Amino acid sequence: MQNLVSIFTPPQLLTDYVEKFNRSDFEHHKNMFSNADAECFMRDNIPLLHCPDKEIEQAYYFRWWTFRKHIRETEEGVVITEFLPDVKWAKKHNVISCPSGHHVREGRWLRNPEFVSDYMRFLLKLILSMDERTYSYWAADCAWAFSLIHKDDNLLAEILPGLEKYYQRMQAYRVPGSELYHYSDMLDGMENTAGGRLLMQSPELVFQVESVRPTVNSYQYGDACALANIKEHLGQSGSDYRREAQALRSEFQQRLWNKKLGFFTCLPEDFQPEDEPVDVREQIGFIPWYFHLPEPDKGYESCWRQLMDSEGFSAPFGPTTCEQRHPFFELNYENGSGCQWCGPSWPFATSQTLTALANLLHDYEQDVISETDYFETLKIYAASHHFRERTSKGEEQKEPTAPFSFGQPWIDESIDPRFGNWLTRDRIKHTPEGEFRGKDYNHSTFCDLVINGLIGIRPEMEKLVIHPLTPPDWEWFCLEKIPWQGHLISVIWDRDGTKYEVGAGLHIYVDDQKWAHSDTIKRHVIIQDSSPAL
Repeated sequence: MQNLVSIFTPPQLLTDYVEKFNRSDFEHHKNMFSNADAECFMRDNIPLLHCPDKEIEQAYYFRWWTFRKHIRETEEGVVITEFLPDVKWAKKHNVISCPSGHHVREGRWLRNPEFVSDYMRFLLKLILSMDERTYSYWAADCAWAFSLIHKDDNLLAEILPGLEKYYQRMQAYRVPGSELYHYSDMLDGMENTAGGRLLMQSPELVFQVESVRPTVNSYQYGDACALANIKEHLGQSGSDYRREAQALRSEFQQRLWNKKLGFFTCLPEDFQPEDEPVDVREQIGFIPWYFHLPEPDKGYESCWRQLMDSEGFSAPFGPTTCEQRHPFFELNYENGSGCQWCGPSWPFATSQTLTALANLLHDYEQDVISETDYFETLKIYAASHHFRERTSKGEEQKEPTAPFSFGQPWIDESIDPRFGNWLTRDRIKHTPEGEFRGKDYNHSTFCDLVINGLIGIRPEMEKLVIHPLTPPDWEWFCLEKIPWQGHLISVIWDRDGTKYEVGAGLHIYVDDQKWAHSDTIKRHVIIQDSSPAL
């Protein structure tokens, strides 16, 4: 049995965080693991983080604490929910497919794989049993990402037919005579977009617009590549999926790259050869790098300058979902629905952008954006994890709505990128569903961005790459008990050797045995079966 006792993380750290979160919580819904079970669940399942940035550290533990709330036991196995209270647009067991790619990416780091494997089985069965059009998600890509940590060929063989059927079902949304796909912004989980408004030439917000979007096309590209990987791993041919992925990539780059803006933007659903993509930068233009879709050395990386531009997407509590210089950028407390993607910052999109940026920094050669920019954006995201309210006019309220208090750890739907208040909540809190609908909202990742991006734990099927993107002024950090294909990995950085007392430098442990060391933070690769520890 593997040793789950922490060696480097202070033993009281997790206890203190859980007690803090429990004290400030109004536990209005309980699923498989209540607040009383939270510390035990987390100690048994999560990698332990210890770092000098306490805002990132607290957000990391808080997000695992909230993720645990959404694990629901059913007669059909374990599922993972988006909302704690039941919502009318959810399906069986309150499941919604829209955020499921995020659920799997985040949950894959839990040491017990059954929570996520059960959920993937149920979700495929549910969606394939439905005749109606469903929210888009990257089904095969997240399944492959899960299998890189919890290698299970039997599971892959079991779910492969369902993954292929889902991919084929999406062919109904191929544009005739094209490799590209159309979908609605609303069914991408992104209603009331500036791009949709431009396409409809509307002076007002438009709830749902069909178009050829960077979202669904990136998802289909990612799924085609993942299906090829799965089939080849199982000894089958993946060549058809690789050809489809390459054809989609080629037309995507040709047709959705807006040369005038230097950005990937939307095309009309029934685009003609002479049509150009719309002239508004939206955060979805970064998504292609989530799936390594853009070819390197073609100049597409230039669009990343917009992420840190204060007239683009950068904001005190951003990034914004639409560039701020555009006339259709809007932060609306009065009109339209409570869910708007024309300006507010959404953790869903922030997660996609930071995952894409981590891929760019780890896997591409470029000088447009840096590791410092990744950390700065992650810091902004971490800072959003607090309870704040404002009036419809934007003034800060003096008395919070009981039973909540200003500043308590919090995750919700959309956020006002100027002030950090949870905008969707402020719009709907007086409705019957509004007080608790977005509380502990499970529609994004954060822990994956720390593990996979910042600490640089990059799993592959036969090897594990470790390459931290941590700030140069960090004197120490550790991430402990990370699962990878039956082993537990720990990464420790101690510049002068006085913090953890194992010597100066970067130390890699496999199953509590030191595997590698370097004096500086550098890239390490663990090859399966390459050492006695493996």
